[in-house]
Amino acid sequence: MTFLRSCHVEMHRGVALLSMLLVLALVSVITYRMVFENSQEIRLAVTLRDQAQSSEYASFGLDLAMSWLYKDWQSDRQAKKIVDHKGEGWAQAGISVELETGALKINIADLMGRFNLNNLLAADGAVDEQQLALFQRLLSSLDLETELAIAIVDWIDPDISSRSYKTEDLGYLQSDIPYRAANRILAHTSELRLIRNIDHTSLELLLPHITALPEQGTPININTVSPLLLEAVMPGLVAKDVFQAMDEKKGGFSAVEEFLKHQVSAGVAEASYPISVSSEYFLLESQANVNDVLSGWTAMARRSRESGDLSILWREKIPFWRLSLNDDRNSSLDDDEQKTGVI
Repeated sequence: MTFLRSCHVEMHRGVALLSMLLVLALVSVITYRMVFENSQEIRLAVTLRDQAQSSEYASFGLDLAMSWLYKDWQSDRQAKKIVDHKGEGWAQAGISVELETGALKINIADLMGRFNLNNLLAADGAVDEQQLALFQRLLSSLDLETELAIAIVDWIDPDISSRSYKTEDLGYLQSDIPYRAANRILAHTSELRLIRNIDHTSLELLLPHITALPEQGTPININTVSPLLLEAVMPGLVAKDVFQAMDEKKGGFSAVEEFLKHQVSAGVAEASYPISVSSEYFLLESQANVNDVLSGWTAMARRSRESGDLSILWREKIPFWRLSLNDDRNSSLDDDEQKTGVI
């Protein structure tokens, strides 16, 4: 009887111990789950904070770029010569700024060193044949079909008469997803994706040489133009000689007359396309990295020739697949900014 009672007590002890182990395991699982979910929420909150901070830093980068352009205008005004060229501080590629929690990279491109597609039309809506011929020379130098120029003209001209095959409303309405030609000047170069016969490869070749400015009849800045476009502007000119002359001058030409009288343009017919040595429109790009969280903004800015004031005409987020701060092409900031290093 004593033996049976002892076995019964031991069995109850075993059940109690097993119950305690089960409760302990359950508490451990619940605790782990709570800690895991809490850590995930903290990680998400930190990521959202870094995303917001990165976006604000990138937005600040646009303001910083505009301040550099304004300071450049001020120094030009003091020198009584408004000149923009690739040797100036703002034109250096991949300007890097150190941040307390990351890095900021700023690029400024002169859009008046590119061909303005809206110049294909004159102010009255008629096709500008000289501009069209220039653009077709650029296309030929890029080994692209000159018919692409006609397709762009049909896209932006006010009429619905097609100058090429299916490049007006009737052609686009036959697409799988029908749409119409814009019949107005381009607001952004991304519109070219909608134009017939312009594929991804053609667009990638064109983009470094073209822009879509909000006005027509804009000149090309010969100090910042690409070699291919310069040779298209003035057929017979050797762009290599022009850029060598700029290097020797440690800057650009200070006036159009100086360029036309220089030996590099001797014997070359004067450009029928308007040219200049200063610029009004710039493309700003700012990318920020905060704790390995990337964000970026790009914008078109206009700088007034008279006052130097800058205004943003449009701005957009840079897609995540284009974000990259790995760039060895760093350049110098202003002396004061170099001294601080951190902002």
